[in-house]
Amino acid sequence: MAKPTSTTGPEKEPQPPTFEEALSRLEEIVDELDNGNVPLARSLELFREGTELAARCRKLLTEAESTLQEAMAAAEAPEGEDGTPAEAGTDAGGDEEDGDDGRYDPFG
Repeated sequence: MAKPTSTTGPEKEPQPPTFEEALSRLEEIVDELDNGNVPLARSLELFREGTELAARCRKLLTEAESTLQEAMAAAEAPEGEDGTPAEAGTDAGGDEEDGDDGRYDPFG
């Protein structure tokens, strides 16, 4: 016989909206406020919700930008022969084919 499921168990907290969800809801709020037929109390509720959503979007964009900058820096970092990032000030690239043999060249 199947066990009855409990509806009084601990409920999970709602997850914050994704960037796309927050942006979509923000657009809905703007449309509703642009309509002009919204009572003052409702306008204030929408404004408060909109500012929270805008802050959420800004936070997510900042995190995404930081992640991209880290990934780009890691991709541009020279690697040593063992695949680990080379130490600063060393030439791990071995650019012999372009004439860079490590000697000072005043022209280039």
